[in-house]
Amino acid sequence: MRVKLNDGWRNVLAELAHKNRKQMTFFLSSKKEYVVYGLSWHPDSEIYPRPVTLCEVVDDEGNLVSVPIDVFEIVDSNISSTWQVERNANSVLMWPREFLEKFFFDDLSEGKSGALAAFEHVRDLIGRD
Repeated sequence: MRVKLNDGWRNVLAELAHKNRKQMTFFLSSKKEYVVYGLSWHPDSEIYPRPVTLCEVVDDEGNLVSVPIDVFEIVDSNISSTWQVERNANSVLMWPREFLEKFFFDDLSEGKSGALAAFEHVRDLIGRD
């Protein structure tokens, strides 16, 4: 699956901003396509005031980030064969098995070698889909 920012993405983010929180900032570029590494649907969120579907993409600074699908236009709707569907509390996750490992996202953001290697493996597999 590949996406790119839609023309009104900044307005969409402003509308999604929770009243008590600062608007989210993402390091993404217009006209650039992004590979989607997973999708998740959340009925409740501390960040967004309504149910939200998030895309896991690598931003322009090389970080894996969760971005509301509302800001994107879908360029290629084929999903990865590596994705598994899991339920976590009230959320529905469509992620590669590696993302479902306990503390995966924390370990990845901290640069832990196991998580970095797992994510490179996921990138390689999804790149071949």
